[in-house]
Amino acid sequence: MNGPVLERWWGRRPNRYIAAFIGILLLLAAGSSLIHRSPSVGVVQPPATPLPPGTVVPSSRITEVQMQTMATGIGLAVVPRSSKSPARAYVVATTDGATTWRARSDAPASSQISAFSDSLVVLDPHVYYFVEAAAARLLVTSDGGRTWHPVVVVGRMQSARRVGRQLWVTTEHCAGTASHGAVPRCSAFLYAYAAGQLGAPAGRPVPESRSMSSTATASVLASLGPGAAVLLDAPGGPGHAAIVMTPDGGATWQSVPNPCGRAIPGALLTSSPRRWVLYCSLDEGMNQGLNQLFASLDRGATWRLVAAAEAGRMHHMGRFGDVMSAAIAMSNDGTIMWDVSTVGPMSASVDGGAVWSMARPNVPSMSPSGIDAVGPRGAFMVALGGGVWRTADGVHWRLLR
Repeated sequence: MNGPVLERWWGRRPNRYIAAFIGILLLLAAGSSLIHRSPSVGVVQPPATPLPPGTVVPSSRITEVQMQTMATGIGLAVVPRSSKSPARAYVVATTDGATTWRARSDAPASSQISAFSDSLVVLDPHVYYFVEAAAARLLVTSDGGRTWHPVVVVGRMQSARRVGRQLWVTTEHCAGTASHGAVPRCSAFLYAYAAGQLGAPAGRPVPESRSMSSTATASVLASLGPGAAVLLDAPGGPGHAAIVMTPDGGATWQSVPNPCGRAIPGALLTSSPRRWVLYCSLDEGMNQGLNQLFASLDRGATWRLVAAAEAGRMHHMGRFGDVMSAAIAMSNDGTIMWDVSTVGPMSASVDGGAVWSMARPNVPSMSPSGIDAVGPRGAFMVALGGGVWRTADGVHWRLLR
């Protein structure tokens, strides 16, 4: 899955969170008569009797998946119990290509009904991390979800993402406190956790952008393989984002030209360490605005505009809509790209992003939690409240119920 786990900078991709929120409402509506929320916002008390391990969970209750192969994967589900018991979150697993999901264990944040996308980071079938977004707390299991342990995080967590066999976490460190009109100066740091590691590793400072903002908002934009990734630092919002790359876990950094202009880098798609596609967007209202796709064949040293569209403008390039993307991804072999807008169905491109056409069959938006590419051209997508979609060839999609 391509998106970071936790992002404090809502201005970068607000539509993703809007879409996720709408999807959670759909999920709740399907079982609203069975769910009773507590007075705390977004929090429920877990029921006294959880689902026994092995219980089949309907795909309409799945909120997120991370597939290891086209057959096996781990996911999250929110399940209502009864009229007297509120909903509870579970870690679930599949061995038949996402057709059947079975409860494996309680999710550590089972008190939170809003399991937004990318809460789970799977390193292998036994080791995975969970981000409690509301509490900015990180937990890990090394036994497939039977036991969970808190992970030490230094600073205020901003993003968490798998990079090779590590979990990379970016945090914000602030010196001083805001008082008498003074604003504390904040810096971003990168921490690379080994699989199952509980203590905080040595932090590496992330190069600061040239923005005048006092905040630090670094996040992992894309993994390039073990020890290598691209990070985004955009404390000043549109027009002030800096893209940096590290090949060695943050020991050294390289600046990457940002072609987005007044737009914001929203996603970096990679099918090889050198071939990148950068999605830039700027929401100008009503889920419409400026959309751009840039391609690079030299690790971001040079960029070529592939497609662009802007609401209310006549000059477009390629065939790419002006509706903000809720989920955008590329197949692992780089031959096909998928995009699900915040208000429309899925579209696909087989020419590197210049021309887009509707996917077959019509895959509705349904507030996707992300697109998980598996194998050469396979992928899975969760439509929150609407089930799991699967494609084996990147072109033909099937809804699994």
